[in-house]
Amino acid sequence: MTHHHPGPLQVRKLVDKGGYKAKLEDIDSLFADMDIDHGGGIGIGELKLALKKLEQRTREASERAIRQRECAELFRQKAALTEEV
Repeated sequence: MTHHHPGPLQVRKLVDKGGYKAKLEDIDSLFADMDIDHGGGIGIGELKLALKKLEQRTREASERAIRQRECAELFRQKAALTEEV
């Protein structure tokens, strides 16, 4: 049995069907990043790796957001002390 791996046109269709608004060049860039072996399709291994990278980037962005909120709170506290003086 031959396995068919989605190519760039199928990825574009999936993005469109999902209701996502994205530029074609962004979708093509995403596909190119996922198609590690440049075989013209995204295999299971490539998809797993892409999802792991996405998970890591999401975790890192979440951690940055937490640090930024903490920093903003410190600035608010300092501003409140300054106003009291």
